[in-house]
Amino acid sequence: MLTYSVIVRYFLKFSTDWQDEMSVFLIIGAVFHVGGPRSRRARGHVAIEAIVGLLPPARGNRVRQIAVDIASLAFCGFFAWKSWILLDEAIVDNFHSGSTWGPAALDSLFAHDRRP
Repeated sequence: MLTYSVIVRYFLKFSTDWQDEMSVFLIIGAVFHVGGPRSRRARGHVAIEAIVGLLPPARGNRVRQIAVDIASLAFCGFFAWKSWILLDEAIVDNFHSGSTWGPAALDSLFAHDRRP
């Protein structure tokens, strides 16, 4: 993405102002969509060893893992619910992003909703 921007700027003499923002979104997406589930499956996240040391070896650790899984599910559920509410509010109230390419993308996606 950034290589494209450099080539276009150098050879065609015009700037692409959307590539920096798109590159950030793609990097964040790659980290969270690939690294997060992979680390979670391997239980590779940072853990508090003091709590693990206080619990009985087999059963206590399993109970702790289940509790953490339930807390993670509750957090993800809350995050998804709140995101849905904010998305609905943005669509109903016709909110737009301050980014360069966001408003045009939203206009083209939701143009059919604003016809008289």
